[in-house]
Amino acid sequence: MRSKTLLLTAAITIGVCATPALAQRGTLTINGRNLSLAAAEMNALTALRTALSGGQRGQQDAALQKARSIVTSADGKYVLALYTLEIAQQRQDNAMRAEALDVLIASGNTLPDKLPAYLSIRGSIAYQAGDVALAKTLWTRLLTLTPNDPQAQANMALILQKEGDTKGASELLERVVAARIAAGQPVTEVMYRQWMSAAYQAKLLPAAIAAARGLVRAYPSPANWRDALVVYRQLAQPTGGMEIDLFRLMRAVGALTKAPEYQRMAQLLIKAGFPTEGKAVLTEGMAHSLLDPFEEVTRATLTEADRTLADERARIAQLQRPGAPAVLDLPDSLVGAGRHADAIPLYRALAAKGGPAAAEANVHLGMALVLAGQRAEAITVFTAVAAQPGGYAEIARFWLDWLAQQPAA
Repeated sequence: MRSKTLLLTAAITIGVCATPALAQRGTLTINGRNLSLAAAEMNALTALRTALSGGQRGQQDAALQKARSIVTSADGKYVLALYTLEIAQQRQDNAMRAEALDVLIASGNTLPDKLPAYLSIRGSIAYQAGDVALAKTLWTRLLTLTPNDPQAQANMALILQKEGDTKGASELLERVVAARIAAGQPVTEVMYRQWMSAAYQAKLLPAAIAAARGLVRAYPSPANWRDALVVYRQLAQPTGGMEIDLFRLMRAVGALTKAPEYQRMAQLLIKAGFPTEGKAVLTEGMAHSLLDPFEEVTRATLTEADRTLADERARIAQLQRPGAPAVLDLPDSLVGAGRHADAIPLYRALAAKGGPAAAEANVHLGMALVLAGQRAEAITVFTAVAAQPGGYAEIARFWLDWLAQQPAA
């Protein structure tokens, strides 16, 4: 799975409440606080503020350089850091941001309600720069100030991942997500993706499934569906018919986007005796310009599909004769040929027999109902499968998530 870095930050509002008031005491009021400054400091900071508001970059740099050479008091350095931060915000300059934030975080003049944002952003800058130790120090302090803040918790999960404790990161994010859902609060897309990434790295299949399903339920984009099902496939590692059925789900939701996936699905279908469906998969891949019909693997797979089509048709005819055994091969081939109405009653009969194969038969029934446009009936079937344990239940739950997003007929 393509890993994505999460940097959860809060916005900063500097909040300068007044311009410098040149009084005998040299008092400057900012954020409701009266700061005592020397006359030279006051003049330099006034010039910087003017350049900040409307000056060009060169004017700002000159005023900033002069202020840095003059300002020496703690109050003056606090004001200088505020103005420097505002310039850094305008320029998107992380080095300048970091310099200003270090002063503001250490300053006794910083208001308590501003400190969490400063810690969050400074930690993000450190993390981006690869200074995980500093990011951890800053974000740990942030978490002590805002222990229930999901962003602060997610930041700490990033640190755990970076330190190799992917299991701890997954468990932390799982608690955060559960708490937000219980409180009726939204869970962000990046948080679901971070949880899914941590669970995947830790090889925690149940957690990865929970994160993946949460992601596609809340944010059902094609990219999220693809990543969710790729994570599931790589962790669950289904084989045989279950791998084919997962590919069928991926194809239905538009999650097949790579040539090797189309080729693998077609090869599995042809090997299992369903060249009609396998050829349809290849045709779709070529229609989407993902497969080159003259590329060696694709050409060979198409040739094999054509070579075995007659065998499949003969098998269908044989299985339709009176007294022939009732097996999934017949309705599966019928579905591959587009004969959904003929396949559905055969699936129902096989599923009604119960036993170990019932879940597979019901999943195939549900897929046939989807293809036949019978959404409500498909939901009923998948719901029954989802209530049972096992890999087919997991596939059924993904089908239910997808069907819930489709408009009713």
